[in-house]
Amino acid sequence: MKKQKLHAVERIVKGHDDSKPWPQPVKAQVGRRLIELLLQSAYIQPPALQSGGAMPPDIWPAFIHTFRPSVKEGQ
Repeated sequence: MKKQKLHAVERIVKGHDDSKPWPQPVKAQVGRRLIELLLQSAYIQPPALQSGGAMPPDIWPAFIHTFRPSVKEGQ
C-alpha cells in the first residue's frame, strides 16, 4: 500500500521539468500528497504504563484528524 502511494507522488513529480521552478499549484499538489502520506503512515507506541504491561503495546496513529462544526455569530 505504501509503495502505491509513493508511486502516486513519483508520477506527480516526474510529470514536471526539473530545470524550471515548479508552479504554485504543483507545489501544493505535491505537498498535499506528502502530508496525506504522513498522516496515514505515522504511528506511535504508548508508554509502557498505559499499555497494561502483560499484553503487547498497542500502536496508535500519530495524528488524528477530526472536523468541528463552526458556528458564526449572529445566525
